Amino acid sequence: MQYNKGYRCVYSLNIHLVLVTKYRRKVINQEILNRLHEIFTNTCEKWNTKLTDFNGESDHVHLVIDFPPDVEISKLVNNLKTVSSRLIRKEFLNITSQYFGLGLILSLVAVVSLLNKSSNMLKRLATHAPEVTSGDREALQTAIPD
Repeated sequence: MQYNKGYRCVYSLNIHLVLVTKYRRKVINQEILNRLHEIFTNTCEKWNTKLTDFNGESDHVHLVIDFPPDVEISKLVNNLKTVSSRLIRKEFLNITSQYFGLGLILSLVAVVSLLNKSSNMLKRLATHAPEVTSGDREALQTAIPD
């Protein structure tokens, strides 16, 4: 796992988004899926985030996004949904209009925070942090459950 460095922090923040089509209609074909990948990648770059994983099926897409602590997740998700729906509706009107009148609508099903750190790893971090005093180290180790 790679960590990012900020001015006063080290972080690795990831979210897993699942976006579905309106009424879970099976409207996403391979061409639309490829275009959605481009749209999400470009939008994430504009938000100073990184799309680390992307896949989908005919009625939903999965995104794993690496983001810095100063990004508001709700605004990022809203922007991803708005931009993707608008562009897909504009570019694939002939496909999406037969299902939804106004076109493809992506809605949020789940946001899952990915935390791959165990409490043992946090204890090891607490023991090896040079800035932490021995009293703080003991407090951290007792506060973190096994």
